[in-house]
Amino acid sequence: METLRPPLLAGPDEALRREVRAVIVGRIALITLVTAMAAAFSDRIAEPAQNIPLSFLVVLSAGLAVAYHRAAKSGAPLKSLLATQLIVDVAVISYLLLFTGGASSPFVPLYLLAPLLGGIFLSVQGGMLLAGAGAVAYAVLYMAERGGMLPPVSYGMTERLSESALKLRLILYLPLLVVVGAIGGALGRTLREGRRALDEARAELSRALFDTETILENLSGGLVTVDARGVVRHWNRAAGEILGRPASAVRGRPYDTALGEGFEEFTARLRETLASGVPAARHEARVRVGGRDVPLGISTSVLVDADGGRRGVIGLFQDLSDVKALEDRIRRG
Repeated sequence: METLRPPLLAGPDEALRREVRAVIVGRIALITLVTAMAAAFSDRIAEPAQNIPLSFLVVLSAGLAVAYHRAAKSGAPLKSLLATQLIVDVAVISYLLLFTGGASSPFVPLYLLAPLLGGIFLSVQGGMLLAGAGAVAYAVLYMAERGGMLPPVSYGMTERLSESALKLRLILYLPLLVVVGAIGGALGRTLREGRRALDEARAELSRALFDTETILENLSGGLVTVDARGVVRHWNRAAGEILGRPASAVRGRPYDTALGEGFEEFTARLRETLASGVPAARHEARVRVGGRDVPLGISTSVLVDADGGRRGVIGLFQDLSDVKALEDRIRRG
């Protein structure tokens, strides 16, 4: 058994900080991929003037990532920062769609990411808010498409869709955004509840481990635990006082090497139980500590796992010097 220490638990702020970093990194990767796809499937990108919109998009995304990272390091409210990122994402996606076909763009499904992430990382209300922002942005693109107000330069993989196809896409995507936001919110709530339950379980385990450690350290008798490989995993304070070996000199080392000469009878008891798997009760052994012989009373038991396999040995022992002295006085009468 290893030394027990209460684990450090990551709080909700740290979890949210990781989520903010993930969104920052994910945005750069996604925008880079989408921009490369738009450029690869365009037959007009060879003209230098045509590179400006997509180049600006990449530079803008990189600049935003740097700004978000600095804001997170400066202590900005993480939820507000994450919400800002997702709202700005709707604008960035709209800019991308503006130059890749507008409402006809093959990248319209990117609008679904903001409400999904908003629902997962923020709340159901956050998912709904971002679904509304995406719906408004897409409706504006649809009206611009119908009014012929989109820029003539377009990158991407499709031509303009017909009026009926645009209407069908509008009818499908507006409710789909709301549904995705709701799904993201429900998923986020489930994840948060699961994380909360896990944190509570970890906290309870920490308390149990701490209590166990306290009990073992305050036993009046010595306690040693040795794993199946013969390595000392626990050595309480009384063990150090009785045998003159501090825990730092014993833990993590093979028991026979850590104890060495003068402890042969003591280590023999551990070795026998470790080899046979048979516990031993109320045996006596003599050890040499600080130049004097110390009589010990020692009992051993076997550590087993849930499947019944042997994991090691526990040894409990006491200094019998006072008991032996009393017996001698009684015998001398």
